[in-house]
Amino acid sequence: MLWDAAWEAGGGDRTIGAGDLGAIDEGVLSKLYQNPDFLPSHTIDTIGPLLSACGVGPRPSGNHRKGTGSRSTSRPKRGRRHAPAS
Repeated sequence: MLWDAAWEAGGGDRTIGAGDLGAIDEGVLSKLYQNPDFLPSHTIDTIGPLLSACGVGPRPSGNHRKGTGSRSTSRPKRGRRHAPAS
């Protein structure tokens, strides 16, 4: 199902000729998956700059605060309210 959707989304029937389909030599394939520069793996810590370079990445929300990321301490903390002493 996934491959069918990808084929349809990519216009496989229009862009790939019947003569281009068929078995692929194992040596050709192994050069792709054994090449460490072909689609290298990245961790969360290293993927950010790569995504930013290609225009993909997190989009800032409207609530983004500049600064250290810590919460302001100028407001009193909300807590349990006590009834006034009588």
